[in-house]
Amino acid sequence: MATDFSQDEEAILRQWQQINEQYPNDVLTRIREKIPLVKQVDSELDLFGADSHEYELNPVIALADIEKWQKRTGATLPQDFVQFLTQIGNGGLGPYYGIVRFEDSESRFDQTAALPSILSPDMSEEEWQKLTFLDDDCSDEEFDERENYIHQGVFYLGTCGCEYDLLLVISGEYAGRIIYTNHWCGSNQPFFFSYELSFSQWYERWLDEVIQGYETSWFGHRLGGNEQILLSLYSQANSDVKHIDVLNGLTKLPRLSNDGALFLESIIKSENGELSQKALSVLAKFSFNVSKLYLMNALQSEDRELNKLAVQSIFWYQKDQFTCYQSLILSRLKQTDCADFVSFSGYILKELNDVKVESFQHLFCHNNPDITVAALYAAAADTQLASKISQYFPAMISDNPQVALIAVQSFIRTETMTPEGIAYLEMAWQKYPKEKDEYIRNNIIRFVKKFAIEGNFT
Repeated sequence: MATDFSQDEEAILRQWQQINEQYPNDVLTRIREKIPLVKQVDSELDLFGADSHEYELNPVIALADIEKWQKRTGATLPQDFVQFLTQIGNGGLGPYYGIVRFEDSESRFDQTAALPSILSPDMSEEEWQKLTFLDDDCSDEEFDERENYIHQGVFYLGTCGCEYDLLLVISGEYAGRIIYTNHWCGSNQPFFFSYELSFSQWYERWLDEVIQGYETSWFGHRLGGNEQILLSLYSQANSDVKHIDVLNGLTKLPRLSNDGALFLESIIKSENGELSQKALSVLAKFSFNVSKLYLMNALQSEDRELNKLAVQSIFWYQKDQFTCYQSLILSRLKQTDCADFVSFSGYILKELNDVKVESFQHLFCHNNPDITVAALYAAAADTQLASKISQYFPAMISDNPQVALIAVQSFIRTETMTPEGIAYLEMAWQKYPKEKDEYIRNNIIRFVKKFAIEGNFT
C-alpha cells in the first residue's frame, strides 16, 4: 500500500506545495510555475501522449488574433482560456496529446460557435440517443446539420486519441466546462463533462496530478482530489451514484493509506451490490493482503457478477499474486456462464503458462456463442494445442461465424496437416462462401496456398 517518495519526488512536491501557498489566488501564475515541475516528473516522456507535446508550449498568440475570430463568429471565449493562449502558450503541453494551437481549432465549429450549447452533464442516455439518431441512408447535408447542432457553442481543444476529442463549452449554461466526446453518431453514451467548472481548473488539475504521480491515462473522467478529500466527499455523499464517483476517483491515486484500505473494507462489509463490488475492486488495486480473502470468496460465489469482478480485479491489479487464485479460477471455470470470466481467466492462466484445452473444452459447444468464442480463444494459448486441435474441429463448421472463424484461425495457426483437419477445413470452406463471411474464406485460402494443400477449395 503506502510507499515512500524518493528524495527527488519529495523535492518536487515541496516546490509544488510552495507554489500553491505562494499564489493562492493567482491560477495563471500557479500554472506557469508548475509546468517545469511536470517536465521533471516525466522527463522520459512515459505518460500517455507525452511524446506528442514533449511538455513544450507553443509561443503565445496575440490577443488581436483571438478578437478577430470572436468578431467574425460572434462567439466569446472564456476569459481564462484567452489568458492561457495569450500569456502561457498557444497550445502545446496538456492532457492526452496536448492542447492544439488556436489557429488549428478556430474553424472547426465556427459556424455555430456563438449559439448556446445544447449539451448537458445531466443528459440521459435516452435523450442522447434521440439527439444523435440518424437513418442509415441520411444525406450528407442531414449529417452535417446534425453534427453542427450537437457541436454548437463549443471550441475544439485537442484529441484523446482515435476519434475521441476534448471540447471547451464557450456558450450556454455550462460555458467553461470541458467535454470528453465519443463517436457521437450511434453512440449509447452522452458526451462526458469534466468535474471542473473552468479550463484553468481543469488544466491545473492535470498538472497537479502528474506532479503527484497520479494515474492520468484517463485524466478527467474520475473525480479529482487526494485520498483525504475523496474519503471526506464519500461521507458527505447522499447517493450511491456519488459514492461510486468517489470510489472511482480513488483509483487514480498512486497509493492508499492503511486507514484508506480499512475504510474500503468497511464498505465491503456494510454494503451490498454495486457499491460493495466497486469498493472491492479499488481495494484489490491497493492492498493484496486485505483484499485477498474477499476476492477468493467472490471467485467461489454463485453470483456471476462477483466472479467477473474478482477475476478482472486480479488481472488488473495483482499480477504478482496470480498463483494464489489459480485453483479457484480453474474450479469456477467448470461452471461459469460468463464470457468475460472465461476471457480474463484465460489471460491469467496464460501469464502462469497454465492454459490447457481441457480447462475450456466443455465450453466449446455452449449455447452462448460469446462464451464459446472466449473459450476457444483462451484455450488456443495451450502450448500443446497442435496435439489437441481435434477438439476445435466441430467448431470450425459452427453455424455462428464468429465461432467458426476463431476455430479455423486456431487450426491454421498450428499448421496441422491431418486428413481429418483438412476435411473440416473443406467443410468450413463450403459452409462459408465469400459473400457469407470473407474473413473465414481469406484465412483458409492463405493457408491452403502457403502449404499447397490439395482439396475441394474452389
